Amino acid sequence: MKLVFRKEQPSQVEVQQILDDKVSDFSYIDMMKSLLKGERLELGLLAGDFSKEEEASINSMVSHINKTLEKEQSIDSEAEKNGEDAEEDWDIADDSDEDITDIPF
Repeated sequence: MKLVFRKEQPSQVEVQQILDDKVSDFSYIDMMKSLLKGERLELGLLAGDFSKEEEASINSMVSHINKTLEKEQSIDSEAEKNGEDAEEDWDIADDSDEDITDIPF
């Protein structure tokens, strides 16, 4: 799933998604379906006057979601290989050295 961020006014950002080559309004449900199918988030486009900090924050968010999902899928795969129950709660705590901040808009 690709994400498109458009900034028309200083504090107004529109988020869209590209699924199967179709652009539509962003949907958390579609995002979760894509992630659960093993797809990664991609940054498709940043359109408008984004600051360097905003761009970095958006890139960090996408990267953090992908890394967290990869880590948890790896843990689940290893547990299934060992015959263990892989349906434990995911630990989504930030254990990286990355500085994760909120998107500043």
